[in-house]
Amino acid sequence: MAVVGNTHEAITPLGYEGGFSKLEKLRPLGRLERFSTTRSRLGVYHNVGLTGFYSYNPSSSSSTSPSLPSSYLLRSLIFHALSTLVAQHPSLSTIPIDDGVPERDAYFVRLPEIDFNTAVTFIESKNIRTGDENGSDVELDKLLEAQHNQSFEGQQIPGLPVWRLIILTNPASQSSFIASFVFHHAIADTGSAMAFHKCFAIALSNVSSEDAAKTLPRNAIIQAFDTEMLPSLEQLYELSVSNEFLERERFLTEHPDVPAHVWSGDVAQLPVATRFESLKITKDDARRFVAACRKNDTTVTATLQALVASVLFDLIPEEFTTLNSICPVALRRWLPAPIDEFSMGTWVGIIGETYQRQQGFSWKEACRCRKNIQEVVARKGKDMVSSFPRSIVDFNHYFMDQMGKKRGCSFEISNIGILKMRPEDSWRIGRLVFSQCASATSGIKVSVATGGDGSLNIGFTWPRGVFDEGLMRAFINRFSAVLLELATPAK
Repeated sequence: MAVVGNTHEAITPLGYEGGFSKLEKLRPLGRLERFSTTRSRLGVYHNVGLTGFYSYNPSSSSSTSPSLPSSYLLRSLIFHALSTLVAQHPSLSTIPIDDGVPERDAYFVRLPEIDFNTAVTFIESKNIRTGDENGSDVELDKLLEAQHNQSFEGQQIPGLPVWRLIILTNPASQSSFIASFVFHHAIADTGSAMAFHKCFAIALSNVSSEDAAKTLPRNAIIQAFDTEMLPSLEQLYELSVSNEFLERERFLTEHPDVPAHVWSGDVAQLPVATRFESLKITKDDARRFVAACRKNDTTVTATLQALVASVLFDLIPEEFTTLNSICPVALRRWLPAPIDEFSMGTWVGIIGETYQRQQGFSWKEACRCRKNIQEVVARKGKDMVSSFPRSIVDFNHYFMDQMGKKRGCSFEISNIGILKMRPEDSWRIGRLVFSQCASATSGIKVSVATGGDGSLNIGFTWPRGVFDEGLMRAFINRFSAVLLELATPAK
């Protein structure tokens, strides 16, 4: 098992050999953002992705977009719309600077320009599934898996942002494309990725044929805009904690050993290689599944938590009687202006959950999970588990101290909800796939998104070699089968 050696080794970020110090210095990183830069630098966790299936609908009367984009015009259209997003969202033109030494400042700097020819990749593909059927998409999964194994650290081209946009096109249909937005967690959370796609669809719809023709692919370098970064979570909102919560957190920090009866795969280890597979549930089956959740007085997220736990208990040895999970929760709902649904930043907390072995799926268990989520959300962030203990000063030591030890988290459920779009936009987003890299310190990740077409899409991520491939194949198959059973009306 290989692990990083010197945890305070200074690494020049993102290909700027000494030149990054000359860039415009912005605000300091918040603790949550520094948590993300540390795990990225150490290779614990690389990036996140959100993929949207775009199609052109010229029926909108307010549309100014061209009637049928040619291959050349589509590329220009995308560059033009993307330049609008860079102007709207300052995080897209910033990179985090953190050399890993706790005593030294970590901060964002602004890139003077962004070359879309290197930040955006166009790929022709005829094999991506666009039909309305349940199942996985092998070609898309391979692409996303490769992206999540590619870190933003040590990029060889100076000036690259800490995000990538991969555009998949089909030569037979220039009125549609697939856009995969892959990003560093220090500049955006998954709610921000949803905001990116909403803003991108709006920007595409507002580009005229004349404007698109002015944005030439060979001249796609744009200047960054002098826009102030949005504040960090810590600057915006105080996650208050009680003395009892602090004592409990301190005790767990001082006694980190995970009990033998908790299942969480192999020990935490570096390097980590991501495995990824997606699962699409059609609009009709998704609608029936949501209806079943409501009928049983629970939610989709809570039901998926209980479903994952029940399937794992059916597959793992009986000596393991407990599973631990985490569920990220968006905090922007409580943040003051100017933060809204279109803002981009990192503002998340975590809900923890524990499951005891029982036979098969239980709606009662799903209701218990829902109650826990409701109680945590009702406290508006008070006594909420963060991504790391509040007492941690040295994130390098925090991560490296976990290597070779049992993982505390069995699985993670992350549900970013339903994509809602403006009816007047000519570019629409159908299917939406949420994906992320594997983590060196946590367990299976189950990432959930509902697209504009009503389909429910679930991404499964796990570290290669940490969870048995046969177990994961059985888990995904069983998970899919039970979910569809729950969505089938009783006769």
